[in-house]
Amino acid sequence: MGHPGITAVEAQLTAVSKLACTRGFEDDLPNACLKAATKAMQLCRSNPDVVLALLQLPGQDDENLVPVCRPLLMTIMLGMDQHLNEHTLQHLSAAVILAAVSNNDSPKVNQRDMRHLIQRFRKRGLFIWLDIILVRKALAGHKALPLLRRPALNRYQRLALIAGTLAKHLPFQPLVILLRKLSAVLPSSCHHELTALLRIPGENQPGQRVIIQGVPAVILAVRGQHAAIVRTREQTHDTTSHEWVKVEMLMPSARQPIPFTRWLAHYEQCQPDKDAASDTGPFRQVYPINRPPARLLQIIDMLQAESTDIDDLCELIQKEPVFSDFLRLSASSDNRLQLPVQNLKQAVLTYGTARVGDMLTQQAVQTRLNQHTYPLVAQVRHFTVLVSAVAAQLSVHTETRFTSQSAALVATFLTAPLSMLPEMKIVSKLPVNHEKYHDIQSLMAVKGTENWQTLVSDLAQGWHQPATWRALLYHTGKLPADVPRSLQKEYSLLCLAVYWSAAWMFRGTSDGGSLPTKINQAMTITGISEHHITAIRGEIGTLLYCPVNL
Repeated sequence: MGHPGITAVEAQLTAVSKLACTRGFEDDLPNACLKAATKAMQLCRSNPDVVLALLQLPGQDDENLVPVCRPLLMTIMLGMDQHLNEHTLQHLSAAVILAAVSNNDSPKVNQRDMRHLIQRFRKRGLFIWLDIILVRKALAGHKALPLLRRPALNRYQRLALIAGTLAKHLPFQPLVILLRKLSAVLPSSCHHELTALLRIPGENQPGQRVIIQGVPAVILAVRGQHAAIVRTREQTHDTTSHEWVKVEMLMPSARQPIPFTRWLAHYEQCQPDKDAASDTGPFRQVYPINRPPARLLQIIDMLQAESTDIDDLCELIQKEPVFSDFLRLSASSDNRLQLPVQNLKQAVLTYGTARVGDMLTQQAVQTRLNQHTYPLVAQVRHFTVLVSAVAAQLSVHTETRFTSQSAALVATFLTAPLSMLPEMKIVSKLPVNHEKYHDIQSLMAVKGTENWQTLVSDLAQGWHQPATWRALLYHTGKLPADVPRSLQKEYSLLCLAVYWSAAWMFRGTSDGGSLPTKINQAMTITGISEHHITAIRGEIGTLLYCPVNL
């Protein structure tokens, strides 16, 4: 199609198609699909304007384009816009490729090897691949829209089917017409998924013809609320000049879209990125997990100072509406009379400066950990919340250096790797090891848990946590008796929080008197009794449920 990135993706997809026609491909084909998906994701991330234009414009040599290329790129663009986890999106995209090449009508595709491959996916619990393979006939033919009527489809199947529909029809039909068709077949409970399509592919995106001040133009790029356009008067032959204008100034045009190759020529000659006022691309900003927001760092530094001026602290917190709103809501629910707290200073004084820092940090960590979606995101998030709540309750019943807020914060760091391990992003059922409720490292039977200590220690250090809390996390996996005496009570509390949360959430009962050695030691060190555990379970009873998968 003239662009080197697109050419490279097509080459990868062609190689995958050839591999699917060889014998014994079950070992190599999934990896080849993942490699092609990675290449396509790199293209979408580095050249989103080119990809959006390709998806919306007819091509003069479309017949030479690998058939799965457009649906693949549309799936990736929708997934990135909807904040799918990168590992999840990679596997979803690879599954779309596999579905396309394995549905080839050519007898060269070895269906026996495909059956073996499907068995392997099922054994490993890779249901994203299996779910997409189930709808491969609809993806390859013209039955995607009728199939979308089925409420039994999961989010990822719907995403792939919607992407395939848009990729096939968007160059020839307006988005509003396609949205009307999709809304007519999608179950009403899924209509909210269509709102994302107003962003991507959207109405004002690269490649679309528009009118500005009565003059026809074509959009080359969009950055935030501004668009780079090139005017296309018939008498104007200079295509090297472009201008940045506000998106709100653009009016839709009824003229036929220009071919993609012509748009690409405009884009490469103008190079609008060179003078773009903003680096904001079409996707929402993603924040790093291993370091806190700059504003929160300022708040933490102020709280750790020898003397803290409450008015200055409140002024700093007020600059971040998410933090100030969170504190006011928390203070409103925590005061005895349940009176609404409107004043930020009142909210800060309700907790005290030390506890405010822990609360804000925990809220920010949880937000960062849950920026992206994946099949188990609701269950993992809820388990993290449950462990934090149990830790906070335990801190009330035993003498430690923990406050309720600091216990909940350190518990959040302890369980954070559940939201970070790549393999947790591609399975659709929690791989719980029911013999290891007492060991957070072994609780989930996935790869990567051997790095748990490193993950939690580095995360706590990146978030400027005190040395004592970092030391606690460093000892993760040990027996309480093997931890330095100065840390044993706090460490035992974390062990109990993980154990009872797992037992209540995943099985609903305790071990019936046969507690693991680790938990017996922890209960002895903390002085926590069965009476305390029963009381805590009553306090957090409303949290004892397991959310359904996305």
